Amino acid sequence: MPRNSHNIVPLMLAILLHALMLGTLLFAVGWSSHVQPALPLAITATLTSEIPEFVPKVEATPEPAVVEPEPEPDLPEPEPEPEPVVEQPDPAELARAKAEEQARLDELRREQQRQQEAERARLQKIEDEKEAERKRAEEAEQKRRQAAEEAKRKAEAEAELERKRAEAERLRKEKEQKQREENERIRREAEAAQLQAQIDAENARLEARRSNDMAAYIFAIQQKVARSWIAPPSSPDDLECEVTVRQQPGGIVTSVRVVRCNGDAATVRSIEAAVFKASPLPRPSNDLLFDTNLRFIFKPEQ
Repeated sequence: MPRNSHNIVPLMLAILLHALMLGTLLFAVGWSSHVQPALPLAITATLTSEIPEFVPKVEATPEPAVVEPEPEPDLPEPEPEPEPVVEQPDPAELARAKAEEQARLDELRREQQRQQEAERARLQKIEDEKEAERKRAEEAEQKRRQAAEEAKRKAEAEAELERKRAEAERLRKEKEQKQREENERIRREAEAAQLQAQIDAENARLEARRSNDMAAYIFAIQQKVARSWIAPPSSPDDLECEVTVRQQPGGIVTSVRVVRCNGDAATVRSIEAAVFKASPLPRPSNDLLFDTNLRFIFKPEQ
């Protein structure tokens, strides 16, 4: 079948497209050793196949005519494809790109180090906080134990002090009770002794009063008062008066009272005056006979 002369154009386009892809690939390989690999470009190419020869529909005839095929024309030899020109990159641009890439990598490493250090610092902070919390808990527990021990010691000390106070109070009460009992005993003994002394003195005084010494003492008082008495004209011959005298030790008269008398008022006054005049009264021979309240019967004729 004769080939169409126009099929050469798609073929050349396909060859040129493959050459460009090969050149791009070689340039990318050389560049990847210096700079960061770039993503390959997605290039979509469509290879056009040979266009089929158009065959017109020929109606069948009973006897087709024999047509001699024309000789194919001589096609020119295809020119060799030119070598793809690979553009050499600029060394300064390569150095700049390499420096930028190195700077980017250094910054990336520094950022990674900063992140690692930040993470280590965060973890260390967490550990420090946990350690601080543990220490605070230990300190709180130690303070609680110390407070409990101090409260226990204080309670024991207060209990011991209270026991000592109670013991001292018990001893004090016992001592006071013994002292009260002793004082009461001494008081009873003293009262008993005093009472006994009073009883003995009273018995002795009564005994003395019943003796002749008492009669002599009263008679001496009567005689001294009678000698001091000046009888008024209205005084009866049978005068008899009961007189009470209050005297001090030594016979000094402080008061006189006539409690019973058969004379008139003038006679009573004369008797009182006579008693004061007789002061000091005679002293008894026995001191037991002395009485501050003295009572005697005044009869002048005696």
